[in-house]
Amino acid sequence: MRRKGSFPFPSYAEALFSQVLVSRKPIQGVWEHPKAPKKVPLVTQGPQVAGEQPLEVSERKQVLQSLGRFVDEQGDGGAQFPGGSIQKSADAQRLKKKDIVDTHPIEVVEPITEDCQIIFFGERPKDFSEENPTGDLLSKMIQAMKLKEGGYGRVFIEKDNELAKAQWHETVLKCDGLEKMIVVSLGALATNTIMGKRERLSKVHGKEFQVLFEGEKGECVLQVFPVFHPDILQINPNMKRSAWLDLQKVMEKLA
Repeated sequence: MRRKGSFPFPSYAEALFSQVLVSRKPIQGVWEHPKAPKKVPLVTQGPQVAGEQPLEVSERKQVLQSLGRFVDEQGDGGAQFPGGSIQKSADAQRLKKKDIVDTHPIEVVEPITEDCQIIFFGERPKDFSEENPTGDLLSKMIQAMKLKEGGYGRVFIEKDNELAKAQWHETVLKCDGLEKMIVVSLGALATNTIMGKRERLSKVHGKEFQVLFEGEKGECVLQVFPVFHPDILQINPNMKRSAWLDLQKVMEKLA
């Protein structure tokens, strides 16, 4: 309920932020009585002066520009609010087959076929065994996602940075001819290898990044979702919930 004599919050900002962002700076403006006749918007007052914008449009533009500057100041993590978050828009990474000059053999547990929708890309989990390829934590995570057999593939890479990059390129080449593919990068090494830069996994996990691969058979959109590596989850079981929430985002993308 508004206090008597209080300054009303602008309607366009209230609708835009929905009580998510409230500036601590005093609102500049002239108070108008609620029952006072409203001014006719500038857009209905006949021809406008050259270069002049309607009042409502210009104010909304100022709010959006201010919000954009605020998000930029927060860094790569974007701005976090009680009702959600706003991330900076980033261009998708582009990768062309002609630019791939170095590859390295990869360890593929399941073949990457046309029916494959997800690739789990990362270092080989310590609890993975060829004798029991479904008893490790990663396998249990995949089972919880209810992925169909043949609908996913696991690619294990080396711990060496240069070899991991070459193995990523080898993995991308196997996606030539596919329209899209979801890649779940397991851990910091896999994530940094795909993104081409060092990022703290705590800042980027669960977020979507895109790599556009231009192959001989067309363009493939690789939708990358970083998650914590199963070995980290074994060490710190409290992080399993966070990893499961990240995987649910992948499931929503599939749906």
